[in-house]
Amino acid sequence: TAVGTLGPPVDARLGSAAPPPTILSYGTSTAGFSIDAQGVVYVERLVDFETTPGAVVNFTVATTRVRFGNGEETVIALAVQVGISVADVPETIALSPAAPTVTENAAVGAAVANVTFSIAAGFEHMVPAAFSLQSGPGDTHNHLFSLTAGGQLITAAHVDAELLPPTLTIRVRAARASDGFALYTAQLNLTVADVNESIEIASGGTSVRENELARTIATLALHIDGSSVPEATFELVSVSPLTGTALFALTAAGALATTRPLDFETDPHEFNVTVRGLQAGRRIIDRTLTIAVTDAAESIEIASGGTTVRENEPANTAVATLALRINGSAVSDPTFELVSVSPHANPPLFSVTTEGILVTTRPLDFETDPREHIVTVRGLQ
Repeated sequence: TAVGTLGPPVDARLGSAAPPPTILSYGTSTAGFSIDAQGVVYVERLVDFETTPGAVVNFTVATTRVRFGNGEETVIALAVQVGISVADVPETIALSPAAPTVTENAAVGAAVANVTFSIAAGFEHMVPAAFSLQSGPGDTHNHLFSLTAGGQLITAAHVDAELLPPTLTIRVRAARASDGFALYTAQLNLTVADVNESIEIASGGTSVRENELARTIATLALHIDGSSVPEATFELVSVSPLTGTALFALTAAGALATTRPLDFETDPHEFNVTVRGLQAGRRIIDRTLTIAVTDAAESIEIASGGTTVRENEPANTAVATLALRINGSAVSDPTFELVSVSPHANPPLFSVTTEGILVTTRPLDFETDPREHIVTVRGLQ
């Protein structure tokens, strides 16, 4: 394509004699340009407005061959740089449909949209275009998609609306299919369509009574748009407050259970248990369940005997027989242990058997021993 015509060279070596010398040829040292004997400049390569610095293409006129009137010919060495402005040609990369959406949890390989390229009339020789995902500004979510050369945009990964912004951006490059010449690069936007995901309690609840043996509290189910997810699996994400040993466990089938009896008096009264629902090993949604620990009425009762002992009774005199009760019901197979005796004596003046019989360890003397003792015992199950 001819882009302009050079004027005749001006050089003292040409002199001012008439007639002026005849220009036989021009030479250029820049690839992609040629100059004929009349000084017409031709561009021999494609030029891209978007990637040309300053929208100016430079080339260098390196030589001029001239003939004088006497028939003498000579080559004049030059180093003249000529700049040619590049005019932009309207090009567009678009998506069809114009405002495509990506449905959350759609299968990998799902078709999303088609990429199209258009160019101003008169440049039909630049199409058809081939497409590719390009790194650079706007490529934030390129990794979620793949793009065929023909322009079909498909998912390359599952899209999670809870972990992604509502609008996804990709960067697409169009190139001439015949030789790969870059035509245009653009950022394209897609919208994430959210679906209704939930982890529901299929059975059980969110409370556990203290002292209950380790057991299943609740059975969980994963739903998407109200429908149960087949072959869903579950995993435990976290438990707060954090304790030295894990107090909760979750099976892959969704059974949430305690790992030991909980104690209302010493354990936290409430736990935030975060669970995760998965489909085919892929995260769908997390949910935090608040598990409440309910108090039980616990007591150590005196089943027989009392709280007095007469001085001079022999060692191992039974003072009282103890019973452990929860919510008024006797605990089967309880055990007991001595916690402390006050005032302190060495050796202790009392002991308790594992069966709950509180006994003296020697005869007590009203005149020399304390007349009252605070004996703390512990009931266990």
